[in-house]
Amino acid sequence: MNSYTLYDKVGNKIKTIDPAGAVTHSTFDMANRVRTRTVEVRRPAPNPTKLLTTAFDYDGAGNQTWVQDPLGKITTRTFNGSGQQVSMTDPLGHAFQCCHQQLRRNDPHDRRDEHPNNRDVRPGRTPDRGVEHRHGWHPTGANDDDDLQPARAPHLDDIP
Repeated sequence: MNSYTLYDKVGNKIKTIDPAGAVTHSTFDMANRVRTRTVEVRRPAPNPTKLLTTAFDYDGAGNQTWVQDPLGKITTRTFNGSGQQVSMTDPLGHAFQCCHQQLRRNDPHDRRDEHPNNRDVRPGRTPDRGVEHRHGWHPTGANDDDDLQPARAPHLDDIP
């Protein structure tokens, strides 16, 4: 069995067919960013082929700011002037906030971020029942809390 890939004039992958026969189509904007990706889901007769399309949008800096999944659910993202993601709202309405500070700045406890690897993720609950991700640091790389829990973002399977 073979896979097939079709490219447009500038090298964007516009159609793929995998060995099982699954077909994926993609469209692109003038900046060669994916605008839509459609997967053909084939079903045995008499069920028709189903098209599942995901749509994407971007800000002026090229950051992906909006995704609509095949169920019509929307995820949005915002970015700061440095192109770092500062927030995300998932299809279930959970809001995630990120804050990025420059290196060598003190936090509210007068600790200094000396190295970008000295960070940890500290999830907590926000008032609107979303999950808040706090990035902390310590000059020695040690964790202040022994009870850090891994952060969890909703998975597509969680969407009804």
